[in-house]
Formats: sequence, structure tokens, C-alpha cells
Amino acid sequence: MSVVYVTMFPTDSDNRSVAQTRSASFLALDTEASLLLAALESDAKVSLAGPVAQVRHEPSRKMPPARQEDEWAGDVMRSRSYAVDIVRLTRDGIRPGLAVRSRWTETSPTKPMRCPTVFWKAAQNLVDENWPAIERTAEALLTRRILTQDDVDAILAAGSP
Repeated sequence: MSVVYVTMFPTDSDNRSVAQTRSASFLALDTEASLLLAALESDAKVSLAGPVAQVRHEPSRKMPPARQEDEWAGDVMRSRSYAVDIVRLTRDGIRPGLAVRSRWTETSPTKPMRCPTVFWKAAQNLVDENWPAIERTAEALLTRRILTQDDVDAILAAGSP
């Protein structure tokens, strides 16, 4: 995954802040199936890191999974989409494409698919393992409007031994 920018100000009417990235699966679209599968799994977990980090930062905001999925609908929908891409790749050998992803966010037109628990747990582990870097990034955003990939790399490196 690569970071285009991270910001704490709204970039459109649907968000209060944003991390604009290039997903691992986008970067792996033309690689062998096993690498693409690993990238899809990574993206599914990373997509849920925002809601998980919010609960860690503000435990009082913990809410039932269905409500959390509503509040973080875009991120959750992305994770669902990656999960469907994983199934289609492993079961049918169908590789995801940029245009396909938006059509596969539900298992049926009337019943949305829940994000697999394994992805929520993996996102929790990801947030726990990287919490100091997440806090350093949040602190940097208090004094700077935008962080670039280089800025985020420097923040991550600052915590490395």
C-alpha cells in the first residue's frame, strides 16, 4: 500500500478526514494470484482499521457491529468488496478489476454481506501493533494540514529501533 496523503480536514461532503492511498490489491493487479490474494486480504483488514482505531481512541464510542458498519459504511463496503474478490479469485479464478469491485459489495440485492470476523480481528491486531505510530500520525496532523507518503514514512521510521 502507498499513501498519497493524509489530512484532518474534509475533502468532500462525506468525510471529516481522509487517508488517500493506493491499495495493495491495486498495486498487485498484474501479479500472480497468490500475491494478489495476499494483497486483497491486506486491504480487507486495513479497510477496517479506521473504525477499530476510533474505538481504541474513544472506548465510549464502542457500538454494536451493525451500527459501526453504518457509521463507517465506505470503509466497511470496501472490506466486503475485497472479501468477495477473495472468494471469486479462490473459488472461480476470477481476478478483480477496477470496474468489477463496485458491483460486488453484496451477496444479494436484499441482504448485505457482513464483514468476516477474521478481518475485524486482524484489523484489531493491526491497530494494536501500530498504535504508537497511529498516535504519532494523529499528533503530526494537529500541526500540519496534510501529510504525504514521505511524512508518513518518517513518522513510522521514528518509532523503529
